[in-house]
Amino acid sequence: MSRGHGETQRKILASLASHPRQHAAERWDRNRDETRSWPGWITVHELTCAVYGTDQPARGQVETVRRAARRLAAEGLAEIGETWDAMPRRQLWNGRPATGRQFGIRPVLTPAEKAAKEAFYAPPARDDAGLQANFAKLQAILGRAGI
Repeated sequence: MSRGHGETQRKILASLASHPRQHAAERWDRNRDETRSWPGWITVHELTCAVYGTDQPARGQVETVRRAARRLAAEGLAEIGETWDAMPRRQLWNGRPATGRQFGIRPVLTPAEKAAKEAFYAPPARDDAGLQANFAKLQAILGRAGI
């Protein structure tokens, strides 16, 4: 029988509760100046630093936080995924941090946040009239070129 969440899980939940419910666009996003109306991902490295109060967590600490986050996600108290960020433990030959995918954690999205995210990533509405006009222009150009 479970006695509730462990210390690491409680610290993760506290950190997720203090995480802002909005986030700025990532560096690589074409709409960098926009603010997203749902929480962004927290890398496992950032979360481990917050849980253990250190700048350079040990590998065992990172794995403990990763394992605790997976259990919280299985209970529906957090979401896990991947995020692109600088990899703090890997360095390029010139000393700069390498970028790559990392394990990401965030609070569970509310229905309003899910709707905002889906609306943001929805494909643009299809304009059939505009497509037909562009196709007619293309046919005219090709006709003049004798193609």
